[in-house]
Amino acid sequence: KNEVLLDITHGFGSERFPQEACDVTVKNPVCDGSSGQTVYQLDAIQTREGKPLVVVGHPDPIESRVLTLEEIARMRAVVVPEQSPIGISTPIPADAKTNPKWPFAQRVE
Repeated sequence: KNEVLLDITHGFGSERFPQEACDVTVKNPVCDGSSGQTVYQLDAIQTREGKPLVVVGHPDPIESRVLTLEEIARMRAVVVPEQSPIGISTPIPADAKTNPKWPFAQRVE
């Protein structure tokens, strides 16, 4: 149910902030507005293959880095029982993947 929230949390981004720009992965790109363009997700910090898209906090990867795909898989494998004493849930709207206003600030008590 919370795949979109996990994608945002783990740094894969969503489809909420697409930006068309010059494809910087191509050697000597020619961007004339009609070709050589790609769509970047501005809320993504790594690809689904685990390649970092930005420097996170510190240029030394020993000091700061994105989560590895193995760490993300282990986190996603955690199952919280229905009768959990945690008792926290985040309602996931149907348009969560594309709604730039979600997740919004929520009061935590």
